[in-house]
Amino acid sequence: MNKIKTNENIWNRLYESRQNVLTFPAEPLVRYMHYLYKPGQVSSVKVLDFGFGSGNNFKFLSDFGFNMYGYEITEHARQITLERLPSDFDPGRLVVAPANTPLPFEKETFDCIIAWQVLNYNTYESLQ
Repeated sequence: MNKIKTNENIWNRLYESRQNVLTFPAEPLVRYMHYLYKPGQVSSVKVLDFGFGSGNNFKFLSDFGFNMYGYEITEHARQITLERLPSDFDPGRLVVAPANTPLPFEKETFDCIIAWQVLNYNTYESLQ
């Protein structure tokens, strides 16, 4: 099994068992976004949360008012995140696809891309 598939299987098991559900957003991300953007001025800012995981950062950014989209490699993570969001959130904005496939978004779709911890949990080879 290749490293990408092994990585996907590990994250799938973690989210399926709900062993990796984080409650709070990352504090440095909260500080950074508050520094860059002001409440009430962000609804037109399109943000991609690349590797949204259990949705802790995604929910914070959505609640703050950003126009949110997400990408993840496991359906279990998507379901956990959808449980945290309002019922009127469009689930089509949370994309699940294998790690080695192109994203289904046009170039320059997003004003900001967040990839919190994605690089940390991968090897150099798996990111190429």
